[in-house]
Amino acid sequence: MGEWRVCRDRMGNAYPCYSEPLYCPFCGDSELIIHYFFVPVGDGFNHVDVQLKCPVCEHVVSFGVSTYSAMDREALRSSSLHGRVLRHELVRNGIIGTGSREYGIVVDRLKRLGYW
Repeated sequence: MGEWRVCRDRMGNAYPCYSEPLYCPFCGDSELIIHYFFVPVGDGFNHVDVQLKCPVCEHVVSFGVSTYSAMDREALRSSSLHGRVLRHELVRNGIIGTGSREYGIVVDRLKRLGYW
């Protein structure tokens, strides 16, 4: 079984990632990609809200991840990706590898939405 950790994109921005690929429970063979994350601020909040999205069927899976250290939570909170729905950043910042099947699906959808 894998674990949650802090990864960095090629721009140096921190984002939560799982150590093993997670696949869509509906499509089965589509790898879920980071869609959104948020680090709550305040006393007693020791978790990170993470949403992963299937690029094929658009199913969103939400996790409340409580395994991060205070230093990791601060790195995520100060990331420029924090609290934003990730769209073109997935491709531009190299979060999705260009050789993956998901890359083509996401690029096509972004083009249809007018990002290119």
